Amino acid sequence: GQTVNVNDFLTAATSAGQDIDAGITLYLIWEPEPVSFAKAGIAAGSNMQDFDNSKCALVDVGQITTLKDSRDNHEYHVKKLSDGNCWMIDNLTISATGMVADSLDNTNTNIPSSDTNKYYLPPQNARYTSGNSITNSSVKTANTAVSFDTSYSNQPQVGYRAAGTTDNSTGSPVPENTAYYNFYTASLGYSYYGDGKTSGSTPRDICPKGWRLPWVSDVGTTQNSSYGTASTSGDFVTLAKSYNSSASWTNTNTYYNYYTSDSTIRQNMISGDSSSLDRFASNGAAGFTYAGYYNGTTLYYVGTNGDYWSSSVYDTYNSYNLYFNTTSVYPQYYNIKYRGFAVRCIAGTRS
Repeated sequence: GQTVNVNDFLTAATSAGQDIDAGITLYLIWEPEPVSFAKAGIAAGSNMQDFDNSKCALVDVGQITTLKDSRDNHEYHVKKLSDGNCWMIDNLTISATGMVADSLDNTNTNIPSSDTNKYYLPPQNARYTSGNSITNSSVKTANTAVSFDTSYSNQPQVGYRAAGTTDNSTGSPVPENTAYYNFYTASLGYSYYGDGKTSGSTPRDICPKGWRLPWVSDVGTTQNSSYGTASTSGDFVTLAKSYNSSASWTNTNTYYNYYTSDSTIRQNMISGDSSSLDRFASNGAAGFTYAGYYNGTTLYYVGTNGDYWSSSVYDTYNSYNLYFNTTSVYPQYYNIKYRGFAVRCIAGTRS
């Protein structure tokens, strides 16, 4: 708490020429400073792999820090958002380029302890063209330029663009450093285009250990078709509704086409609109960016669309994702598994 000497207050007020009523009652309101990551004992630059839900719970909403991914020593801004969870507010950029080790495993990546496989990523803007397994180390030397299409839907590839680059279909600058992954790569081989899976969520993914891909649903088209009911429990939709619980939503009876154009949700969820809140400020804003997506060898819709993978399968050809454009936010959309989307990770295990 803070101690205030009332006599000092009255003396200062009188000397400033204020008329003080002897019968006045003073009410002092003490507002404690927000609990930052540093106050919670989480040093800036410490490893993401050492962070978990229990540490996130100590921090107040809106607080921000930087944490390091020990796999490549890249630092990401991490923030506690309005849904009460800690999220990366930068796009993931992990690839074989700059990695400390030559593979991902359960000591550094979101892989169950029972899974002792090693997973191999290609370098930036490359794919593996021989073999069809992300666990096959023999393909490490066979890589060429990316091609996000059906021919390579079950092979690892990573597209990459640095912030400000304009070599894309719109010519707009990429808003931040971004790696683009097909779902096969984001899910570390769990699912790919045409694999027959029609539901479920990946038990492993490309995020650092202690972090994960956001979840949408474990039920695919069997329930969540145009005759289904929109979800209220997925990570993206929960985050969106934390900004305005009374917002109007469209297509509440259509799972994947469920969307809102609410201005409060948009200014918190999206970075790049004129009304967007600064995601690096002390607020609950997430600030997903208009990074576009890869289809084939081309990066499309930079500056107008944002697409982020979830952990969840929609059907044999598609997986769920967060999608937004310049008018609306779709927190449980679906898209083709072979396309290259951005990734942001959320701390902890699914609740």
